Parts: sequence; structure tokens; C-alpha cells
Amino acid sequence: MSNSGRLKSQTGMYHVIIKSHSHFNLFEKENDKIKFLRLLKYYQKKFQFSLYCYCLMDNHGHFLINEQNSNISIIFRDVNRMYSNYLHNRYSSYGPSFKNRFKSIPVESDSYLIQLSVYIHNNPRKILRFRNSPEKYQFSSLATYLNLKDDYFKILDTKKILKYFGNTDKMAIANYRQKMELDIT
Repeated sequence: MSNSGRLKSQTGMYHVIIKSHSHFNLFEKENDKIKFLRLLKYYQKKFQFSLYCYCLMDNHGHFLINEQNSNISIIFRDVNRMYSNYLHNRYSSYGPSFKNRFKSIPVESDSYLIQLSVYIHNNPRKILRFRNSPEKYQFSSLATYLNLKDDYFKILDTKKILKYFGNTDKMAIANYRQKMELDIT
């Protein structure tokens, strides 16, 4: 069975979802998540795409990106291939690491962009200990949005989304925090 073609975004923005193959977690340890973010940074330099937000869970990951003048298929083909090689070497595993190819959903409106950022940042609420404090989850960009930690990997563009929440950084952060609390999914 062949894969159908990807829907092309008119804005260049996509919600990208990666999922593990059913037999294991995509990210077994924190170091695996760090490795994936380092690979993302490497390919961001190579392909010059913008990353607006992300969340890496144990068996999947969400990303909100703008491919700029690159190609989403090539970006994530390369990131996922390198990460899969890393997993095979680290865990002496073989076979597919990802469930199918990654999924990319075009983001064509500002309202969907905002809704999606909140959805991605609320993902850690699925973990019991982060149910009431998703900003404490280390492998999400939410804490950077709320100015609770620096963007360690220097891969985020938070201004694109925060500009919808206020004219000053302080106002935007407060309004984004409020939106997160209102939109618990």
C-alpha cells in the first residue's frame, strides 16, 4: 500500500506528530528526548525552519513548525532517520522505530495556530503528576512560553504565538497562562 501525498500548507505551518512503533516507547529515557531535541536543532540550522512549540511524550511527539523555504517531508525524514539510527545503536534494536511516517497537518488560520499551541502544551496533563502543572514537564516548550525557563536548545520562536496574547511580554505571558488554564483538554 502506498502513502498518500501530504497536504501542502499555504502558510508553511504544520502540526507534526511522530509516534513510536507499538512495541516500545520512542523515548525510553530523558537522554533520548535530549538527543531528539539536539537533532532537531541540528536540522533547524541546516533547513532554517521555525519551531513554535513542542512536546515530547514517551511514545510520541508534537511539533508546531513553519517549514519556511524548506520541505517538511525532508526535514522530518532526516530527523527521524537519524533518531532511529541512534535508537538502534543505543538499544541494540532493529526494525522500524516509528509508527508509519510522521503525520503533518497544515495550519492555515491564526485561531487554529493558537488552539494547537495550547493543545500541544497541555499534553503533559495526561501524566498524573503534571495534571495540574504542565509547565513543570521538562520536555515541553510551555515553561519557555511562561518565562519559567530559558530555551536551552535555542530552537524556539515564541513571539509568533505570544503576539496574539498581548502587546507587552508580561501581558502576553499572563494571558497565555490564562488560556492554558481555560482550555484543559
